[in-house]
Amino acid sequence: EDLLMLLEDYLHITRVRRRNALPLFRVQMTLLNELVSCEKTIAHYKSELMKRADLAAAGSADKADIDAEIRSIKRELHFHEMERRAIRDIGDGIAWRLFDYDRAILQELASRASGKHVNLEGIEAELHEFGHVFNSQQGIAILNDLTHFLKLGDLTIRKDDGSFEFIEVKTKGKTGGRITRQRQDLRRTATFFNVGEREEV
Repeated sequence: EDLLMLLEDYLHITRVRRRNALPLFRVQMTLLNELVSCEKTIAHYKSELMKRADLAAAGSADKADIDAEIRSIKRELHFHEMERRAIRDIGDGIAWRLFDYDRAILQELASRASGKHVNLEGIEAELHEFGHVFNSQQGIAILNDLTHFLKLGDLTIRKDDGSFEFIEVKTKGKTGGRITRQRQDLRRTATFFNVGEREEV
């Protein structure tokens, strides 16, 4: 119940401060920390399930005890998977509002296949760029890892002039590519997603 209230508070902040860079920056940093913790916990419980399956196959433990442990682990796993989904739902809401509820744009952005696990090796570089965008007041940035569907690059920025920039960040902290598009151009051009790593205005 406490976790549910906390998630509702995060959601409330992102809704009422949808155009305020500082609250959105801070809440995304918190959500990312929660998401990383969820994914580590999920990986742990999946590993534990495999261990229990091996014990059952080997017949080295009481079947009733193993079954009880498996049920308990699955409950915990389900809980953390739902928490992970709720965090990304909040991230989706941030993007949904920044794109002015434009379903056509969001469908295009979601059209590329991509895994949605946080890459811990690259997260430091992404956060460095995320902080740079905030400090330089370039606009409002979204950490794409916090969403289900933003799959082009690592950061999505809505600039004050209404254009959007997608940034791919390399592990060493260097920006690999920047693509800038006006909103109407995003709606019009599906081939935009094949542009590659270069900057266009």
